[in-house]
Amino acid sequence: MKGGRKNKISKISIFVFGILLVSSFVLATLTGVTLNTPATGENISGNYTFNATIAGTGADNVTFYHNESGSWVEFCVNATAGTEFICINDTSSLPDGTYYFNATAQNDTDLVSIVSADVIVDNTVPTITIASPTAGWKMGNITIYENSTDATTNISNSTIYFWFGNSTGNYSITLFETCPYVNASTGFNCSVSFNTTLLSDGNYTLWVNASDTMASPNSDNESLEDIGVDNTKPSVLLSLSSQDKTSIVVSSSCTDSGSGVASCALSSSSGTASGSTISGLVCGTAYTITVSSTDNVGNTHSTSASMSTTGCGTGSSSSSTSSSTSGNATTTSAKTHTFTSLSSAGNYSIGNFNLNAGLKGIDIAILNNKTYQDVKFTIESYDSKPSNLSLAKAGKVYNYIQIETTNLDKNFGKAIFTLNVNKSWVSSNSLDKEKISLFWFDENSNKWESLSTAFSNEDENFYYYTAETTHFSYFSIGSLESSVGENGEDPEEEVTATNPQGIQNGIPWILILVIAGVIIAVGLAWYFLSKKK
Repeated sequence: MKGGRKNKISKISIFVFGILLVSSFVLATLTGVTLNTPATGENISGNYTFNATIAGTGADNVTFYHNESGSWVEFCVNATAGTEFICINDTSSLPDGTYYFNATAQNDTDLVSIVSADVIVDNTVPTITIASPTAGWKMGNITIYENSTDATTNISNSTIYFWFGNSTGNYSITLFETCPYVNASTGFNCSVSFNTTLLSDGNYTLWVNASDTMASPNSDNESLEDIGVDNTKPSVLLSLSSQDKTSIVVSSSCTDSGSGVASCALSSSSGTASGSTISGLVCGTAYTITVSSTDNVGNTHSTSASMSTTGCGTGSSSSSTSSSTSGNATTTSAKTHTFTSLSSAGNYSIGNFNLNAGLKGIDIAILNNKTYQDVKFTIESYDSKPSNLSLAKAGKVYNYIQIETTNLDKNFGKAIFTLNVNKSWVSSNSLDKEKISLFWFDENSNKWESLSTAFSNEDENFYYYTAETTHFSYFSIGSLESSVGENGEDPEEEVTATNPQGIQNGIPWILILVIAGVIIAVGLAWYFLSKKK
């Protein structure tokens, strides 16, 4: 009985063991593997996560392979048993190209594989070429043209950026149009119109950035240095330097702080311009003088002024500038001018003075019936009182002028002086431009007399005045405003006004009225006394 029970138990144990043994083989069956990443047609680069999952009871390990040229190369093994296997691998060591990737799973009894097709490995940044603009100065609208390509994948036209940068920061450019394909596989040509007036004048670097279409894009920058922006016109200055009967000499300049001056040209409404001189003109005539300038990118600017030749008197002149001294005074300008004849029938002028002389011109009018022959004028200008002059002009003095004549008497007529006074002298002495006058030194009374002087016009550097005189001797240009003398003392001399024609002042009108009143009173008294008698 006992023996039969033991046999029965043994049979049951063998049956259960057999079931467990069969079950173990069934449970250990490996039915498939799926390569989740990368997928067929995917682009990958850099550190990439490869992922495979198992169908069935599980695997002991998964081995990953790649194949570019026909042979499989193992690059990663995950030996942690399970149903999901991950491998992170740096693909930057692989040459760019199209690959197959394989995941092979195995356990003790089974081995299964899966292959992905046409996976692109791309670890190379795009190539960027800036075709336009070239380095140099620019103005107005420019075209920015770049070609970006990628040897393996395409360029994303949504990730092409342009900007200008310098020490003050960056200015980004918004693309106003889609960049067209170079071709379907390599990249884009991108053309952008940009108005440089959006930038301040100065030097910039143009930057272009392009990215490929990878999930983690490869991108690169390309730069073009030394782009200069210049949208400012040149600066042009023009003023009269001197003139005579047939020519005008100007002082002019053209400057440009950006691209530089390409041209600076002098022209006139008539005559011939050469250097700073307009020649071939007619005496006593006004002309429009123009200086025009263009910079190296095409900005242009011009300025014009009306200038006149001197009157039509006959004669010749010569002038010089020297540093000779008269006592402590320095002669800033010396000039002689000789007229072959002077008469009431003509108009006579002396011009072409040095700018430091304070004189721009002298017009002479003969008001008697005489004719003067070989009349010589000697004109000298001093920066301070000449030693031969007995009394300094009180107050602020611009300069002193001495005019001597030969073969001309004192009753010749009159002369009109055109004066030029430097603006910097007026402002530095805090003077009113309307209170500048020409003074004449009367050697008989040993006094300075103010001559009739009128402000006429101004330019960038000078104020201009006209003054009339009937005498030639010492003159000074200075302020009518009251001033203390040298060393802070009151002036020793008295400045009086003079009639331009030299007519002496008569009896004051108040005195005449008083005398007339006395005479009338005496007459009335005599009349009434006579009637009483």
